[in-house]
Amino acid sequence: MKKTTDGAHKMRSCFLFIIVALLLSGCLNARDVESPPKAFQLLEDGNVYLEGKWKQIGSTSSFKIIPKHNAVSIQCDKKSGICTENQALLVTKNDNPITPSNLLYPEQFTYIITEWSDTIIKAE
Repeated sequence: MKKTTDGAHKMRSCFLFIIVALLLSGCLNARDVESPPKAFQLLEDGNVYLEGKWKQIGSTSSFKIIPKHNAVSIQCDKKSGICTENQALLVTKNDNPITPSNLLYPEQFTYIITEWSDTIIKAE
């Protein structure tokens, strides 16, 4: 696995988010939209970077419905104890029948790391 710097991944994450947003906003047909492939990288400074997409499991949840077309990147910084999640969600009429047109929502969430070991990172 190729190791890269933390700053380069933050920049890559921002560019990825902007590119996905621009591509999704220009699409006339949501079927043409693809999410980035699943990726995991351990950075040189020991931090972690992930990207891919969310997939809803099960039909009931206390959380919102995850649209079929989405992209996510997560960066966990061990030193600061913070994980940052960036999402781009494309909501279509297939996801929500009352949606008047395809809507693109960018979101960012910050989580506090409560556990970090060689096998798990838990953030809430």
